[in-house]
Amino acid sequence: MSNAPKHSTTKKAQLGVYAQQLKQCQTCYKTTDDLPAGTKLLGCGACGRAHYCSRECQKVNWKDHKPFCTANQGVLGAIQTHENRSLATCEDALKKWIQLQRPLLFLTLARALELYKTPNRIMDELLVIVLSRTSERAIEKAFVVEEASVVPMEMVAEKLGPALTSILERSKNSLSSGGGGCGLVMSLVKDYDISHVTPVQFEHPVTTEEVKPEPQWEEQLKAAVGVGLKL
Repeated sequence: MSNAPKHSTTKKAQLGVYAQQLKQCQTCYKTTDDLPAGTKLLGCGACGRAHYCSRECQKVNWKDHKPFCTANQGVLGAIQTHENRSLATCEDALKKWIQLQRPLLFLTLARALELYKTPNRIMDELLVIVLSRTSERAIEKAFVVEEASVVPMEMVAEKLGPALTSILERSKNSLSSGGGGCGLVMSLVKDYDISHVTPVQFEHPVTTEEVKPEPQWEEQLKAAVGVGLKL
């Protein structure tokens, strides 16, 4: 749980159409639209970052999710005991921003790694996005992108530990069974020393019909985030 005040200074944002579609069960990839009317995806009770359509799917995914869950709880625990409330508020805003901009992260990762040409790069590299906090209350404009780059997985191996091993195994299994693999996006907030790693699952291989190649993907990302674009 965040240590942010109950009356948050950020406005609650509604997820865009694609963000809703990409909020999916981590085991069977069902979205809310695939569930019976009035049924919602269940969030992990410990960290709140992963979602499932049923308790059964949550149990199946626990081995993969456990390293991330432990890391997420560590971040939240540190923030709860931190004296600076602005840190807790920033953490809360980042969590909401990532969920809101998940489609944009999905698109940018595919473009940055050129997954439509080199799908196996998803095993070797991840996308790192450096953000700055703004004074905007709206979640979609709570951050701006300072820079974004592709870095080798080895650079985050020590930081992620077992979580990286888990995600690489999941990605390998996905690729070998005809899927698109599972990539990683690390979001870092400048001046706050906060970072989140977001797994991005591609159910099928990325094609140029789905993702239009964009050599200037970093500039496109900066522009989209700068205006608070919601896909």
